[in-house]
Amino acid sequence: MIAVALASAWTLVLIYLLSAPVPDVEPLFRGVDKAVHFGLFFVWGGLWVWAQGGLRGWILAAGLALAIATEWVQAALLPHRTGDLQDAAVDLAGAVVGAFAVAWILARATKKNAA
Repeated sequence: MIAVALASAWTLVLIYLLSAPVPDVEPLFRGVDKAVHFGLFFVWGGLWVWAQGGLRGWILAAGLALAIATEWVQAALLPHRTGDLQDAAVDLAGAVVGAFAVAWILARATKKNAA
C-alpha cells in the first residue's frame, strides 16, 4: 500500500515539475534537461514496478502516455514551457529503464529468497 502511495505521489510531483516554469539559470552541463527528464521518469517507472510487485504492461503504456501528454501540455497549454519530442523520447526511455531495473532487482530478490 505504501508503495502505491509513493508511486502516486511521485506521479503528481513529476506532473508538477514538468508544468512549473523553468528557472532562468545557467545549466550545469549541456543536456542537463534530458538527464533530468530521464531521471524523473526512471524513478516513476521503478516506483510503479515496485508498487505492483513486478513489471506490468500497463506501466510501460502509462509511461508512454505520460511522456506524450506532459510534452503536449507543455507545447499547447503552457506559455512558459515548450514541448519537445526528444524530451518525450527521453521520458519514455527513463520509464522503461527504471521499470526494467526494478523488475530485475525484484526478480533477483525473489529468486534469492526462494533458494
